[in-house]
Amino acid sequence: FNTFMDCIFKNIHENSKEGLEQIFLLYRDDVAHNTISLRGLKRMAQELGEKEMVKEIEALSKLTKTDIALNYEEFVSFYFPEAEK
Repeated sequence: FNTFMDCIFKNIHENSKEGLEQIFLLYRDDVAHNTISLRGLKRMAQELGEKEMVKEIEALSKLTKTDIALNYEEFVSFYFPEAEK
């Protein structure tokens, strides 16, 4: 997963707040609640060709009864903890 996120960082403004926000806005799928779901993360992984990440997201999706959604702050703190420093 870290390799996947490193790939994203290289594609959009390495570690900048603006870059993280662009990533989030690009893949969020619920504008009303300003969240990104597993579907959004899966789409991100597919577009970057991260086959293992797609498999992990699909496995997680099968384990949950509802779709998991992260707001921007949760997305940053969970996936990019080094960006908060």
